[in-house]
Amino acid sequence: MKINRTSKEEWLEHLITKKIKFFVLKSEDFLTCLNDEEIDLFNDMLRKHENYRVSIKKKPVNNYYVVNTDEPYSEEIRKNIEKHEGQNEQRKLRKEGEL
Repeated sequence: MKINRTSKEEWLEHLITKKIKFFVLKSEDFLTCLNDEEIDLFNDMLRKHENYRVSIKKKPVNNYYVVNTDEPYSEEIRKNIEKHEGQNEQRKLRKEGEL
């Protein structure tokens, strides 16, 4: 018997399997391939997402640094981020008394 899954469930499984945490789209490409109606729909989704974040007491929008993995320096950036994320996790555990 086949279990009917929602699009959301399928996407969630895909994101978890591929370890995808963020979506990054080059603005110029994105805007070029969409028509006005699609851009309006996308803007509606962004507003809904911002409203959700505000409702759970978070900033409406986060800002991130993005590095294209094709760049020759990308591996160095990745290692630096992982190093500092590890240090931040250790600080958090010490603060919570777990380390």
